[in-house]
Amino acid sequence: MTSLLLAGLLALVAADSDSTQPPSIIDQPSITYPSEIPEVPSTEDEDPVATALEEVSLRKKVAQLMVVTMSGSHQPSVEDLAYLKSYTPGAAIIRKILRPSYASVYVAKLRGVEQLSGIPLWVGTNIYRLTATDREELSEFIQLPSPLSLAAANDPATTEALAELLAQHLNLMGFNLHLGPSLELAPSIKDAVGSVYNLGSDPYFIGDTFNITSRVFRDRGIIAVPLGFPGGGANRLEKSPAVLLTPVAQLPQQDLLPYHRVIANQTPLVHVGNTLVPTLDSSGLPACVSPVVLRQMLRNDLAYEGIILAGPMDTQDVSGIIDPAEAAIRALTHGADMIMWDGADSQEMRAVDRIVTAVDEGRLSEALIDTAFKRVLDYKFEHLMEQVAKTEKDAAPLERTKKLAEQVQAIEERAITIVQNKGNVLPLLKDKSMPIGITGTIGVEVLHASMEKHIKHISQQPITTARHVGEIKDFEIHRVTSHIRGIRTVVCVFGETDRPEGQVRLVRELKAKGAQVVVVLLGYPRNLPYLSEADAIVLAYCDSSKFSQTLVSMADVLVGEGAVRFITVDEEIAVNVGESRTFNAYDFMRVPAGRLPITLSKSFSVGQAIPYSPETAVKKLQWNFGDGKKSKEPRTVHAFKKAGHYPVSLSVTTQDGDTTYCTFHVVANEVQ
Repeated sequence: MTSLLLAGLLALVAADSDSTQPPSIIDQPSITYPSEIPEVPSTEDEDPVATALEEVSLRKKVAQLMVVTMSGSHQPSVEDLAYLKSYTPGAAIIRKILRPSYASVYVAKLRGVEQLSGIPLWVGTNIYRLTATDREELSEFIQLPSPLSLAAANDPATTEALAELLAQHLNLMGFNLHLGPSLELAPSIKDAVGSVYNLGSDPYFIGDTFNITSRVFRDRGIIAVPLGFPGGGANRLEKSPAVLLTPVAQLPQQDLLPYHRVIANQTPLVHVGNTLVPTLDSSGLPACVSPVVLRQMLRNDLAYEGIILAGPMDTQDVSGIIDPAEAAIRALTHGADMIMWDGADSQEMRAVDRIVTAVDEGRLSEALIDTAFKRVLDYKFEHLMEQVAKTEKDAAPLERTKKLAEQVQAIEERAITIVQNKGNVLPLLKDKSMPIGITGTIGVEVLHASMEKHIKHISQQPITTARHVGEIKDFEIHRVTSHIRGIRTVVCVFGETDRPEGQVRLVRELKAKGAQVVVVLLGYPRNLPYLSEADAIVLAYCDSSKFSQTLVSMADVLVGEGAVRFITVDEEIAVNVGESRTFNAYDFMRVPAGRLPITLSKSFSVGQAIPYSPETAVKKLQWNFGDGKKSKEPRTVHAFKKAGHYPVSLSVTTQDGDTTYCTFHVVANEVQ
C-alpha cells in the first residue's frame, strides 16, 4: 500500500491532465508502529512555544488540541464561556447564525475570554453552514453561490471572485479559520444523496480551486482547511456511513489527487474525515482513527508535515463504532494533531480527561501530545498574533445589498448549464415561444417576476403542496394541465428534494397537451436522468432554500442573455501574408457558460453543455488584430500585410454589462 500510493502520488507532482498509467496493485502490508516517539526539538528560552511547552500543564495542552463547536445560537452560551475558561481549546467553531452583525459580536466575545499563556484562538466556521436556513427570507445574509456552481463555471476568474466574496464575509465577521471546502469527489455510487457543497467530479479542478481559495483567504488572514481526506465522503446512502470504494490502484489519480495538489501547495491544515475505508484498512474503522490513513498515507506517503485535524468524533459515524473519547486517543496515537467535535453532549470535555488518564497510565505517550501541541503553536505564534477585532459596524455591509446581489448573480450566471435543447427550444424569444407559462415546486414567483422584465404577460401556477409532501401529486398535475390551453411553452421549476416520479408525470402530461416543456432543475441534479422527455433542461446549482439570485440569472439565460465562455484555442492559427480571412466572433463563444460538473449517467456526464446562438447575449464587441487594425463587427474580414506573430484579442460585453476577453495567436507567413 505504502509503495503503491507513494509511487502513484510522486508520479503526479506535476499533476497535469495527461497523467500516465496508474501504478500496479500490491498487497496491503500489516500495520507497524514506530519504535521511537518523536522528540520535540529544543528551543531557546525566549521562544513562546518553548515556554508554553515547559509551563503549560498536560491537561491544558490536551485541551489546546481540541476543536470544539459552540452551542450558543446568537452568542456564546454560559456553558460555552465556562468551557473556554476551563479547557482553553485550540479552536472554537460557530455553527449557525442569522445575520452578520450577530456573528461579529459572537466572535469578539469568544476572543474576549482570557486565553492560555497568550496563545491565539482560532475562531472558525463553515460559511455555508453558518448562513444556512430553511427559509431564505429569515436570513440577513445574501445567497452565496455553491461550490458546485464553481465547478460548473470551471473558470479561475470566477473561482477567485467567489473566494473574494467569501473571504470578505469571513474577515468582516472576525473569523480566522474556515472549515472547507471539501475536496471529496462527487458521489460515484448510484442513489447517493449528493450535495451542491462539493466541487464536482474533476480532481484536477478541485485541487486547483482549493489552492486559489486558500491564497485569497490567506491574504485576508484566514486559513482554509481542506476537508474529507482521503475522499469518499459523498458516497452516502440516506443515513448510512460514507464509504470510499475507489479501487486502490486508481486512488492517486482520483480521490487522493486534490489532496496531493493542496499538500504540494503547503496547506497548513488537513482534515481527515469519518468515511469508512475498507479497501485501505480492513479494521472497519473510519478514516479519522485509521493508522493506515493518518500515519501511513498522510504522514509517510504524502510526507505531510502540517497539522492534521481528525473527526468529528461525536457523530454517529464514529460513535456507532467506537467510544468518542477512545477514538480521540487512537487518532492522536496514529498521527492526528487536533480533534474535532460537533457539539453533541459535551463529549470533548470527557475526552480531554480520558486522554490525560491514558497518558498517566502509559497508554499514550506525552511526547506525542507535546509534538502535536508544538506543531499547532508554531503555526499560531507565527501567523495569528496580529488579529484585528471586528465590530457590528464592520459586518453591516455584509447584509443584503444590491452590490452583493449583483456579485452573486454574475457568478450564478456563469454556472447555469443547458444539457438538453431539442429543436432549439431555447432561448425563449417573443416570436417563437409565446405564450409562456411557469409552473413548478420552487421559486415560481421569483422566476416569473424576473422573466417579465424580458417578456410581458407570462402566466404562473405554483405547485405549493410539493414543498410540504416532497412530491407532485396527481391533483396538482391535473390542475396545472387543465389551465394551459393556448400556452405554447411551459417552464417547470423543480428542486432537488422532489421525488422524480411526479416531475416525470407532469412533464409527460404537459407534452401530451401540446406544450413545449423546459425544465429548470435547481440544486444537486440527481433527478436529471429521469427528465429526458423534456424538450430542454437547464441546471443551476443553488441550495434549494436559497435561490432568488440564481433565478434572476436564470431568466437571463432562458431568454438568450447568458454569460459568455470563450473556447480554448491552444494552437496558432496560420495564414498567408495578404490573405483575406473571415473572423467570426461567434465561432469563439459558447453561451451559456456553464458545464455539467458531475457524471450522473451515460447520457449526462461531466463537461456536458449545449450552447445556443450567442447573438442575443452580446451587446457589443471589438476585435484587435495586433497590427493596429480593429473592428466592432462580429464577422469581419482581415488580412495581415506583414509576416509575423500577432496576438488577436476579442472583447465581448454582454447585455448585463459583463465584459470578458480572449486572446489567440495568428502567424502570418510569407507566400513561398
